[in-house]
Amino acid sequence: MALAAVIKPSIIKAADAKDLVKGLERMGCGPQDVYVKTFDSAYDSSSLFPSGHIRLRDWEGVNPTIKHSNGQHIADEFRALKRMHDTLPKNVATPLALFGNMHGEVKGYLSEFVKGTCLHDYFVQPDLWAQYGLVARDVLHELVRVVAELNARAIGHYDMADYNIMVTYDGKVVLIDPFPALRSTRRTDTDLVHDILDRATLMGMITPEEYNDLSYTLLTSPQER
Repeated sequence: MALAAVIKPSIIKAADAKDLVKGLERMGCGPQDVYVKTFDSAYDSSSLFPSGHIRLRDWEGVNPTIKHSNGQHIADEFRALKRMHDTLPKNVATPLALFGNMHGEVKGYLSEFVKGTCLHDYFVQPDLWAQYGLVARDVLHELVRVVAELNARAIGHYDMADYNIMVTYDGKVVLIDPFPALRSTRRTDTDLVHDILDRATLMGMITPEEYNDLSYTLLTSPQER
């Protein structure tokens, strides 16, 4: 997909990771400030970007040999992030820019680097709650509120796994890495958050009564389309 076809003015042309860093500097930020999502290894540089600041991947169902399909997907994902951020700016990572090569092909996007830990890590290491002075119940309540608000506006994340839910060090829920659209092979955001609540209840992070209250909030909110 050509760069000219996507949202302007937040577009960077870069041949590789070094060029991308130069583009960031022109925007007034550096590698430590951004999260890079790309499917092209030319932009994956551990020497230029801190650990955890780059996700390099292909997407299930997208043929990695068809570069324009991947470019279309990444541009659609950026738009999905922007749509969510426009609705809930405090709870969705800020989309910063699309980037692509010198031939005008989209290769990835940049968003703010959220300072915190993904919810998945709190399940793997429950002592993190105490370490960061956070209460699981409060974070899960906010997660349900965020999903309910997105559902009410018919906006879906479509990949609400615990590793795409960041928890900042002051306890705020921030969503990253949406999928552009719900597919028949994917479960809804509400289903995935119910799984998180189930696990939290089994691990004693919330009581059965709190689970029932949160579950009711999810079930009575409009569902994403």
